[in-house]
Amino acid sequence: MSLSKTIKRALGLVAKRPSVEEVTSADYYQRLHENNKAYQENNWLVPELENLLKCDPKHVVEVGCGNARFLKEVSARVERATGLDWAVSPMIGTLPDNVAVLQADITRDDIPSADLICSGDVLEHFQPDMIADVVRRLHDRARYNFHIIACYDDDHSHLTIMPPEKWLALFRSISPEYRLVRTWARRWKKPRDKVCIIANY
Repeated sequence: MSLSKTIKRALGLVAKRPSVEEVTSADYYQRLHENNKAYQENNWLVPELENLLKCDPKHVVEVGCGNARFLKEVSARVERATGLDWAVSPMIGTLPDNVAVLQADITRDDIPSADLICSGDVLEHFQPDMIADVVRRLHDRARYNFHIIACYDDDHSHLTIMPPEKWLALFRSISPEYRLVRTWARRWKKPRDKVCIIANY
């Protein structure tokens, strides 16, 4: 029989969960970008490129662009691509001429207007009392939105944890055009750890 995570944490066998104050700071994500292999290599939007481009955007804004892998991929298919993140990944490297990365906090800084705003593994990192405003701000800045959302607790930085249906209800409270494009299990060993895609096209 395995020990519960709570007991393991109390015994020091599992890293202490960071506080909300820690995971809502740019410094926390800066450290992840600099030291965490997954943050340096992964981008959930890259495999969805063809689905993203179905709305035929000319200017794409990626929120939480991280390592800029998606921006580099999409740059060959659009006129302009802009990435926003509040931490700067050391993995960004050289960008194509039609790509810009801006350091910004989307809860208060200006969000560039675009044909499409997208994100992957980003929205769940905002606090529950802020998420409705964040979603509305994104909706207001682009005709189309496409967001991949992790709907489970990751034990460190997911703050708004809701099932796909509740995420959809949040988006549909802003516009009835939003739909649940797809859901799937993040890991086959944890079928309840769902990921969903919500878009309005």
